[in-house]
Amino acid sequence: MGLGAGRARGRGLVAEWRKLFAEIGQVPPLEAVLRVLRALDPPPDPPVRLPILAARHFGDPHALDRTSSAGRALFAWLAWRYGALGADEPDSAEIAEGAAQDEGTSETVRAWYLRAGIRIDDVSPVVHVANWPGLDASPMAFTLASLDRGTLRRIPPRVMVVENPAVFAELAERSPAPVVCSYGWPNAAVLRLLDLATSAGSELWYSGDFDLGGLRIGRSLWQRYGPKFVPWRFRHDMYDSLAKFGRVSLSEEERPHLARLQDALWDAELAVNMLTFGVKVFQEQFVDTLVEDAMEVVAQPR
Repeated sequence: MGLGAGRARGRGLVAEWRKLFAEIGQVPPLEAVLRVLRALDPPPDPPVRLPILAARHFGDPHALDRTSSAGRALFAWLAWRYGALGADEPDSAEIAEGAAQDEGTSETVRAWYLRAGIRIDDVSPVVHVANWPGLDASPMAFTLASLDRGTLRRIPPRVMVVENPAVFAELAERSPAPVVCSYGWPNAAVLRLLDLATSAGSELWYSGDFDLGGLRIGRSLWQRYGPKFVPWRFRHDMYDSLAKFGRVSLSEEERPHLARLQDALWDAELAVNMLTFGVKVFQEQFVDTLVEDAMEVVAQPR
């Protein structure tokens, strides 16, 4: 009902299905997904992994990926059944920046699949950490599955989180501060680690790029973690001091999306000033400052 009325995720599929039915008198992707849903009633216990489910019913382990018509239909049903009926589909800019790409592995969406008896990949999502208490100081990678098994037993009072791997590597080598790399939009393993840290009382000191993607990532973490989120050199005063070094301009396509963020950030002046200066500034351009901060944070008592 929600799809037909255009109020739910997957509403774009309705137009495709109508066109397909007009051409051939059938809607094979919908019919295939209905067969899958019948197989999931009741949800299997233990849950079946998504690629195995797809291989059983389609002969193709990728047939239920979010990029396929059947996968989008399944996701639309899950969102209708377990999520928000009126949820908007992401726009093209959000897809390009990674938000929509990771949506299929977010904590909320994983819960939708799991309630239906489907397991999403818990091995590919990886988080990199360094200088974690109780572990080797060198950078280490942990999968979502390993985090679920309680691999990280000691939690530091402050966790430094950065967006880019080169900056993560510099911090890991030049500072003893516990540091986490999100590699752009945080995947499920990154979020699980940050959830564990904040649940134990840690502050998240987050630093990102001063561009549309960086602000969107920061906004998502700020909204998720609230007062535990500390914008680390990620405010308008830092941007203003670095804007003269910006060499990459904001595109005309990015400007309206950035303008919509003005009232949805931890710093009301940040998006406004970025639109005024019109340039992007990246973490690699102020990595030395981040290293100095990390050294000071480690030296400070909690």
